[in-house]
Formats: sequence, structure tokens, C-alpha cells
Amino acid sequence: MTDDIVTTLRRESFYRPTSRLNSFGMPQMGFELTSFNLIAADEIERLRRERDEARRRLCVELFEVEGHPFGWNGARGAAGIAERLGWDCFKEER
Repeated sequence: MTDDIVTTLRRESFYRPTSRLNSFGMPQMGFELTSFNLIAADEIERLRRERDEARRRLCVELFEVEGHPFGWNGARGAAGIAERLGWDCFKEER
């Protein structure tokens, strides 16, 4: 089973091994704090929320345009439209 990319990014270590020259010109091993994975994970989650909101709005508008209780292509309500399109934008949590 493959993990979600956000889970994978958040699971990666925060410290990356480094090798630099110290003030005496000698190699010095250490670790540096990296937050690029967390920044990327936050951005992916933000974009997913934005995408899901746009999908919800589209489904609501499609349902309203149809003007009858079975909505677009026989689907029940806006959530039914999303389900027919294979979208899970009406789910509470992922």
C-alpha cells in the first residue's frame, strides 16, 4: 500500500547530514535542520483544500442548474454529483 505524499513528506527526518569546512579549514560533520518537506506538505494540503472547495462549488451549481431533486445525470444532490464524478470533496476528513 502506498502512503499519501503528504504523510511521506511529514515522516521524513528533519535533519540532513552535512559536511562543511569549519573555521580552521577542516571538514566538520554535522546536521542541519530542514523544513522543506513540511513546507511542501503544507502547500499540498492547502492546494487540496482549494481544489475540493472548487469541486464542491461546481457540484452545487450543477445541481442548481438541473432544477430537480435528482440533479445532474440522475445523481441525488450535489454530493451525488461529486460521487458520480469520482470526487470525494464532500467528505469531512481524509
